[in-house]
Formats: sequence, C-alpha cells, structure tokens
Amino acid sequence: MKRGLLIVSLGLLIASVFLAVLIADPYARSATHYKAKSVCSEVFVAGRDPDDVLARDFDRIHPAVSRTSVELDEAAGIVRGSLLGVLGRAEAVHRPGYGCALAIDGRPVGDVRDRPEVTPSSWPVAIDPDIQALAERFRTSANADVTADIRAVLVVQYGRIIAEDYADGFGPDMPMQSWSMAKSVTQALTAIALDRGLLSLSDSDLMPGWTGDDPRADITVADLLHMADGLDFGEDYGDPASDVTRMLFGSRHMGLSAAQSPSAHAPGTHWAYSSGTTNILSAVLRRAVEASGEDYHDWPYEVLFGPLGMTTPVFETDAGGTFIGSSYLYASPRDWARLGQLYLNDGTWNGRRILPESAVDFAVTPLLPDEAPFYGAHWWLNAALPDGRPRLPGLPDDAYFMGGHDVQRVIVIPSKNAVIVRLGMTRPPVDDDRDVMPGLAAIVDAL
Repeated sequence: MKRGLLIVSLGLLIASVFLAVLIADPYARSATHYKAKSVCSEVFVAGRDPDDVLARDFDRIHPAVSRTSVELDEAAGIVRGSLLGVLGRAEAVHRPGYGCALAIDGRPVGDVRDRPEVTPSSWPVAIDPDIQALAERFRTSANADVTADIRAVLVVQYGRIIAEDYADGFGPDMPMQSWSMAKSVTQALTAIALDRGLLSLSDSDLMPGWTGDDPRADITVADLLHMADGLDFGEDYGDPASDVTRMLFGSRHMGLSAAQSPSAHAPGTHWAYSSGTTNILSAVLRRAVEASGEDYHDWPYEVLFGPLGMTTPVFETDAGGTFIGSSYLYASPRDWARLGQLYLNDGTWNGRRILPESAVDFAVTPLLPDEAPFYGAHWWLNAALPDGRPRLPGLPDDAYFMGGHDVQRVIVIPSKNAVIVRLGMTRPPVDDDRDVMPGLAAIVDAL
C-alpha cells in the first residue's frame, strides 16, 4: 500500500514538474531568444563590450530576461542563451553585412556580405552653446535616482548639427538599434519601389494563401502602409504566446508568420498598430525587388542609404533572409539624423530627389483621421491620442516622428526647420511624458 502511494505521489510530482516546464518554457523561450539576439547585435553590430551590454541593457524588464544566461563564441560570432541551463535554448548568429539573426529551423541565410561602397557625406557642425547645454541636461533626465538612460541626443537645424551629446560608451558613429523606427524606413523603401514601378499602392493578393474569396486577398499595399489591413495580429510583448513574440522570436520567415493572422476587419476600415503588418510589407517588397532582377540585399543601400552618405546602417534579416522591416535596423545617431533630414527636405538630399514627391505627404496623412489621427503611413504624428494627450507633449503640432521601443525617436519639426534624434533605453519607473518630455520641449522652444 505504502509502495503504491509512493509510486502515485512520485508520478504526480513528475507530472507537475513536466507541466510546470511546459508552462514556463514559452516565457523562457521569449526571454532567451530576446536576450541572445540583443547581445549578438550589440556586440557584433554595434561593437560594444559584452560586459557593458549585460550590465546595462536588461534592467527593469521581465525577470526571466535577467535570469537568462548567455555565452558568447566571439570567434564564431554566436551567442547562446538559456534559462537555468535547460529552458528556452536560443542561438543568435552574426553574419557580417547581414547582422544577427536567431537560428530558427536551421542556420540563418547568409554568411558574409560586402555592402556597396558608400561615399561618406559629412554634416556641417555649428554647435550652439545654449542648445548644447539644454541637450546635455535633457540627456541626463531622471526620475529620482533612476536615469532615463538616454544614450544619444542630436539636434539639427537648417541642415547643421547645433548640439549633440552622448552617454559614456556611445558616440556619433556607433550603430544603434532602431526598434520600430525601422518601420518608417520601410515606408521610405516602399515609396522608392512605388516610384520605380516595382509596386503599386493598389496591388492586392499580396501573400501566399491570400487569394480567391479570402478577405485578405483585398488587402492592398496602401492598407499595409497605413496599418489598416484588418488582420487580427496581437502586439502584446508581455505574452510569450502572442503573435508578435512568436513572430520575432520563433519564426524563420516573419512576414509569412504574420500573414497567417486571420481577418478581423475589412481592409482600410480599422487601424491597429502591428509589427506583423510591416513584416508582411517587407516580404512583399522583397518579392517585388527580386522580380525586378535587383540584388535584394544590396537594394536599400543602393537606393536609400548610399545616396544619403550613410556609412553605418546594418539592416538585419530574419533567418530566411528578409529584412526585419518592423524592428531591426542599426545606424549611427548622425545617420538616423540624415533620414529625418531627408523627410524635412521633402524627400531630397543635397538637391537630389531620393523619395518621390508624394512620399512625405503620404507618410504624414492619416488614412482614418477620426479613428487614428496620430498615425500616417508608418510615421507617428503629433496629434491627440485616444486619452486626449498629444503624442509629443510640448512640441509643435506639425511635428512627426519615427518611434521605437524604449523611446527611440527621430523627430522632424518643419516649423522649426529641425530634426532631433534621441536614442537610448528609457523604461519605467521613468515616465517619458512626465520626466523627459519637458526637457525636450525646452530644447524645441529655444530653437
């Protein structure tokens, strides 16, 4: 009898442990994949010291991330991660020229790639001491003893750098992560493809399976650009089983993964922010560029980055080789400023037209002004949010911006003829509106 009870108890214990592992593993997998990928890119793309990355980049986020251990194989360009040495094993691989990608269903596409040669283009620099002082004060913003961790501030006015300030370990030429600022760059590349006849705004039947009576067959390129595709895609980073976490940290082909989302609204009738939408657009863009006979992996450098004199960009791909248009573009603060200045100049650079004439107006015009007046085509606008607050409190109404996780910003302010770049890792308990935006508003007021 006792032996039988012991066997039953042991069986229940094993079952409980197995169930706990099943429940914990999705959280572990999201944490380990996120951390391995981040460390890989910060070390091998940005060129930072691994100890500095581990000490500074993973505070104040999910406990599973801080408990994840990583191992670097610097010779092979590989970062491996796991939780408790068992759960959520992850591997991120650096491929020079392609950046880092998670090894999902095999090694990522690509090995080493030489980028097209770019002729550097220097910025005119004329530091304004008053604006510089405000920029330095802004960069060191804090909530009590917690810094906002702003790592780069750059102010451009009338095409000249008038202030710039950097945290220790960072500088004007270090490639820095975009997060969702990459979405605005995807819009720029799409605009160029439209201008060259590779795509049309009205193109539909865009992805495999989106055919016939499937309502997704009616989704157009214009719908994707405006985040109005109507797909039911969950942008919840706190849920390891959400669409966005499964796409970013568990899929080899991110656009194809997002395209599996069912239709929830008729295209063009409902706005919903979605990284999946951008990666679908990135997959569509890849197919169009390759169909034209162009080299897809060189194309962004030849049509956008190179003409702007940007020497630092690394546009990372997913494991299947498609640019992760939603989230993973590294570029230096000065190169990010070039992209902002391109839009301020209505798509021209040094007298040369890079974007078609309609591209900037299209980017800053909401498709659904009653529902989402704060969003154009992959660019944020300084209009009221649903709770009535302006998107950028204290800044002029005509401001618009690239925006990314941890408060990455490239802000274009036409009424001030200015561009402001702000990069870093601003996280709670720092509240950006309360603790940081007043300092930015002070800079803008002084321009």
